[in-house]
Amino acid sequence: MGKSGLLSQNLRQLLLEINPKSVGGYAPLSDEADWSVGLKESEYVFAFPRICQGGVMEFLESSFDQLVDEVHFGVHFKVPAKGLEVVTPEVLLIPGLGFDHKGDRLGRGKGFYDRYLENFNGITIGITFNETLYPEIPVEKHDRRVMMIVTDKEIVKIA
Repeated sequence: MGKSGLLSQNLRQLLLEINPKSVGGYAPLSDEADWSVGLKESEYVFAFPRICQGGVMEFLESSFDQLVDEVHFGVHFKVPAKGLEVVTPEVLLIPGLGFDHKGDRLGRGKGFYDRYLENFNGITIGITFNETLYPEIPVEKHDRRVMMIVTDKEIVKIA
């Protein structure tokens, strides 16, 4: 089993503990962990991010099949089709180029997740491979921490 499969096993285990009805995910880019291995056909209601006018991110209830290809900043993303219902997931899976054991995250520099997390009251889970879990990530005032991190080797619950 590959690293994404191991990560997905750990995520399934954590989601069984949390027992949410809805999960906010993301369609992974080629350099991100694929958290969805074995979860696509699960009982969870999924929502995926879409960037709206003014750079605001919202989550739309969507199945994996309803994701469409769009290009933003010269990168191909899979996003929910326009017109689907905007929802607030109970659990939010958050990608990152790296995380540390305090829950700090290194994103891609656009701040979409940090702005969304300012008003999000659910459970936040960082998704990354073990080799991008660092002793410390430099942060700025606007950066938001995650509550837990799932890798291919462990589940980190932030105190």
